[in-house]
Amino acid sequence: MAIARYVFGIVVCIPIFLWALYQLVVIVKRSNKKIPTSQQFVFHALVLVFLLFRIIWLGLKEDEEVHGKHVVGLFIINRFAIVSFFTSFTLLIFYWAEIFHGWVKSNEQRSLSTLKKPFWLMNGFLYLFSLICIIVYAAEDPEDRETNDFYTANILIIALLSALVSIGFLFYGFSLIKRFKGSFSVTKKKNSLIKIVAITIIFFICFMLRFIFFLYRPATGKKMNYNVYTFFAYYIPELIPTCIQLYTMKPKKTIKIDEEEQSQSEEEFDVD
Repeated sequence: MAIARYVFGIVVCIPIFLWALYQLVVIVKRSNKKIPTSQQFVFHALVLVFLLFRIIWLGLKEDEEVHGKHVVGLFIINRFAIVSFFTSFTLLIFYWAEIFHGWVKSNEQRSLSTLKKPFWLMNGFLYLFSLICIIVYAAEDPEDRETNDFYTANILIIALLSALVSIGFLFYGFSLIKRFKGSFSVTKKKNSLIKIVAITIIFFICFMLRFIFFLYRPATGKKMNYNVYTFFAYYIPELIPTCIQLYTMKPKKTIKIDEEEQSQSEEEFDVD
């Protein structure tokens, strides 16, 4: 049963990885820049990094269950998977924030502008903290690694970040709906509203699940059933938002439209 949960994760993650890779290749081919810098490109690149680390982690975790190896390596890989996942979705929140505050001037702007520095500063701090966590964890006595205060602080930071991301999606999701609901075209208004509401609620639930399940051990001092923990702290909070956003941000088909349709499409609100 223990090994099966990791095999399940690998089987699910690999197709998602290939899907993201295919989309990234399409994005690069369509870009007129040598190195694309759009939000769409950055998100897909980060998702690929996250999925790669997660697949490796799952593979080593399966082996660790049998042989008891890779403890430090597992921590490092899992940490990189977590931070790359957070970076990809905080990118989305910051972009929603720019739209809400009116800093996105047109529907053609596909990368952060005003909030670019705060975004990288926040994530820079996250990566620096992760590096410190890795160094401390590797240097710690093996018997004390998961019982010291720093390890607990590491879990609490991840839980706190999950809660903040969850609240961020809830706040900006419904704020955007309230602000821009009148700008949708009549034919697409209902579908667009349903799409944004669904994304907002699902993302809120997924990240809040990670917050709750990561908080369980520091709050109670007990370990949860690992099958339940893996499913609700990793698989659901990570893979469901990833699949939804990959679908939402998939490269659109290149079709020719007349000037009237082009003008109409530019007026419509898009959170992709």
